[in-house]
Amino acid sequence: MRRFIRRLCIGFLQLLAAGFLLGASGAAIYESYRHGGTLAIIGAAVMVFFLVFVPSGRKIPTLKIGMVTFLGMRTGRVLEEGFHLIIPWFEDVALFDNKVRTVQVSGKFFCKDNLSVVLGGLVTWNNDKELLPTSFVMNQEKIDIELASVVLNQLAIIAGATNAADIKGAQEAFGHLVNCSLRMGIPPHIEQGILPAQRLEFYGNPDLHNRLESEHRLDEERSEIENRCGVNVISFTPDPVQYIGDTGEAMEEEGRAALRSRAKKVLAATKREISRDLRGDGLTPDGANASAELTMGQQVERKVYDIGGLDKFRPLLPPESCDYRRIECLNRN
Repeated sequence: MRRFIRRLCIGFLQLLAAGFLLGASGAAIYESYRHGGTLAIIGAAVMVFFLVFVPSGRKIPTLKIGMVTFLGMRTGRVLEEGFHLIIPWFEDVALFDNKVRTVQVSGKFFCKDNLSVVLGGLVTWNNDKELLPTSFVMNQEKIDIELASVVLNQLAIIAGATNAADIKGAQEAFGHLVNCSLRMGIPPHIEQGILPAQRLEFYGNPDLHNRLESEHRLDEERSEIENRCGVNVISFTPDPVQYIGDTGEAMEEEGRAALRSRAKKVLAATKREISRDLRGDGLTPDGANASAELTMGQQVERKVYDIGGLDKFRPLLPPESCDYRRIECLNRN
C-alpha cells in the first residue's frame, strides 16, 4: 500500500512538471508573438526546442537498461535499449548493465566421515529490470560476494551431513539444491522440511528440474537473495567433486579394497559352482575341490627339495692331488 501511494504521489508531481514545461513553452511563444511578431515566434520556438525537447530525448545503449528517477526518486519506470522520452530538467536516467555476469565459487569442506572435498560451481546472473525500481542496487563485486555466500553455505550443510563417497555420485542433485536456494522463494527442501542428510536423495527427483525450468515466469517465486540484490539468478552449474590430499588416497584405497573383496566373492562362487558340478559327476568332495582349483588355475604352491647328488659335494674332504705347472699338491692322508 505504501508503495502504491508513493508512486501515485510521484505520478502527480510528474503531471505537474510536464504541465509546467508545456505551459512555460506556450507562454514563451505567445509572448514572443505579442511583442516581436513572426520572427520572434521562430526564435522562441528554436529556444523551446533546444531547452525542452532536445533534453527530453535519451538513448539507452546496447546491453544497458535505464532506471528513471524524478527529482532523485525512483519512478518505477525502466527503459530498454533504444530511444526514449523523459521529462527534461525533472527526470534523469541511471544506467545499469544488462549483461550476463558470472562468478566462480569454490571451497573446501569436511564431510560426515571427516574426509575433505572441494565443491563449487559457476553462478550466472544479470540485473533484474523488474526489481530495479524497488531493490537496493549493489555493485557487481558486492553481488558476487552475496551469491557466493549463499552457495558456500548450502554446500557446507550438505557436505557436513553426507559421506564423501555419496557426494561423488550426487553432483546433479546438489546442483539442483543450490539452484532452488538461489532462484526460488521457498526452496522445496525448506517447504517440505527435508533434513540435510536426506536432501541429496530428495533432489534426485527429476520433477524438481521441471519446476526450475518454469520458475523465471513466476515473479512471486523470486528468492530472498534475488530480491535483496535486485538480480535474476540464471543458473548454478556445479563443478566435478574433487578429493584432495589424504582424502583422495583414502578413497582410492577404499575403492581398491572393494574391488578385491568383490573379486574374492566372484572366485569363491565360481569355485563352489565348479565343485558342485564335479561332485555331481561322482567325485568326492575333496577331489571335486582339488579339481576346481586346478580348473581355475589356483594350484597350491609346493616346494620340492631333491637330495640326490649330494655325494658330489665334499666340502670337508681334502682336495685331490693335482699338477699346476709341475707344482705338486699332495694329499696329506
